[in-house]
This record gives sequence, C-alpha cells and structure tokens, in this order.
Amino acid sequence: MRKEFNTMPLVIIEGAIGVGKTTLTKYFAEQYKLPYEEEKVDTPLLGDFYQNPERWAFPLQVHFLNTRFRDIKKLYNYDVALLDRSIFLDRLFARINYELGRMLGIEMELYEDLFDNMMEDLNTAMPTKKPHLMVYLQADFEVVFGRMLGRARKEEMESLQENYEYFKFLHGRYDDYVLNEYDASPVLVIDTNNLNTHDESDRQFIFEKIEAELKTLGIF
Repeated sequence: MRKEFNTMPLVIIEGAIGVGKTTLTKYFAEQYKLPYEEEKVDTPLLGDFYQNPERWAFPLQVHFLNTRFRDIKKLYNYDVALLDRSIFLDRLFARINYELGRMLGIEMELYEDLFDNMMEDLNTAMPTKKPHLMVYLQADFEVVFGRMLGRARKEEMESLQENYEYFKFLHGRYDDYVLNEYDASPVLVIDTNNLNTHDESDRQFIFEKIEAELKTLGIF
C-alpha cells in the first residue's frame, strides 16, 4: 500500500439495502488492513420511522446525516480508508421522503441547508474528505429483497413485507441517482446478481475488480 498521498483516498462501498455492502466492506478492510467505518442503523428512530414515517422521517434523516459526517471525520487522518454508505446518498433518502410527503417543506429546506454547510467543509478541508472512488454494488430488486428477507429477524419480516413497495421505489431511485446524478468521484459498478459477498471466492472476484480500479486511479 502506497503512503505518499497528498490527500486521503476515501473509498465508499455503496449499494441498495440488502445488497451486501456492509459484509464486503468488512472483509475488504480486513484483507487490505484498512480502517473503515460501518453504516450505523442501530437506532430506535428506524423502527419509529417504519411505524410513522411522517412523524419520524426528518429526525431520522438528520440522525443519519450527522452520523455519516462524524464517520468521515474519524477517517480523516488515514492514508486510505473505507466507508460503508455515502453521505451523498443520505441526501437522496431525504429527497425521497419529501417527495412521498413524509417531510414538510421547511424540514427539507433545513436539511438541505445543513447538508450544504457540511459539504462546504468536505470540499475545502485539507486534506480533502471527498471520496476518490465509489464502488457501487448493483443487483435487481427481487434479488436484493430476497436477501433482505433472508437475513431479517422474525420480528422484522412483517415490517419488510408491509414496506415492499417503498423498498422497490427506493431501489429504482438509487440506481438512477448513482448512475445519472452522482458526480463526487469515479464510480465502479459491479453486478452482484450472481455474487454473494458472504462467499470467499465471490469476494475475491470483487476485490480484484476494486484493486484494478484503485491502481488505475493511482491509489494502490
């Protein structure tokens, strides 16, 4: 691993809920001995949101935004680091909740103002905290939803099934945003329809693709 960096190369592992990004991030960090921050979803706000999204969408989105920003700052002093889930995609989640009527106009304005304020710091800090590569794990919705059901606890199954249409809508918007709107870094798209991040051989196949891209970018 090269160490003579003028900036901190930050690699983001992204993908829809259930695609396997957290598992891949963990094993990639272990194999290459990289510091990483795992997506933190263990909050009572998430259950509250599923039960009453109109009441809890705004505080949940602010919570995730704040958590993601703190994770980036933790990785600030490392040469190379991994991040499970991008702060840039948090904005998409907020926009979706607003479009679905789950956030008020004033709440969306406050969120956007806070987000832009944070981005000013990411863009001007030295060394920069902006990502150098997004690895986007892509898979069809039915594949992803099947994985979500497969890993869910018994008490989560009903909530997942009740929110089937929401997750399907979210999946489509995710693809559109990453492939057509996101421009903060290069994007490496990996089709995982027939790949399982829990399988060692499949992980190695993905790792080889990521390493080749990082070498092209001069990070390895």
